Amino acid sequence: MTGRGHVFNDSPFVVAIGAANMDIHGTPSAGLHLHDSNPGTVQVSPGGVARNVAENLARLGIDCRLIAPLGNDRHGEMLLHHGRAAGIDMQHVLRLESATTSTYLSVLDESGNMHVAISDMSIIEQFGASLLREHEPMLKQAELIIIDTNLNHDALGWLTSTLGHWTLFVDTVSTTKAMKIKPY
Repeated sequence: MTGRGHVFNDSPFVVAIGAANMDIHGTPSAGLHLHDSNPGTVQVSPGGVARNVAENLARLGIDCRLIAPLGNDRHGEMLLHHGRAAGIDMQHVLRLESATTSTYLSVLDESGNMHVAISDMSIIEQFGASLLREHEPMLKQAELIIIDTNLNHDALGWLTSTLGHWTLFVDTVSTTKAMKIKPY
């Protein structure tokens, strides 16, 4: 199959578009004491809705390509390495030189329930239609496109208007972010 000078494999594939971030979770060993240093454990793992979906599909043996913005930093390198090891096609991930890879930091209580979290996803605001257009020929060959509502309105608008007649699956992320898809 050929598309605008690009040659694509005839095998079916899925594309996941949206967030890829590094998750950092801290859990105290005993009760959580606010305004104090708490002994406990800290775990770092790959995350982000689109990245998580892509990994699950890849581990099920489905050819899945990820389009997500990463910074040119240590977390971005870790996400690339882990994604490739999990079987995700990472060749369409965008490295943004002047941005920091998304990071989700949560403090859990001793039962493992989230007490508070901070999400630094400012990189996603730089990830709009102009960057997605570069992938249009490949996207038009996909069997299924999965998007998450971490995407900004520019990206959501372009994806739904350009690819709305393709099968689109939308992971709404949260009740707040679900409202972002409503206009489309």
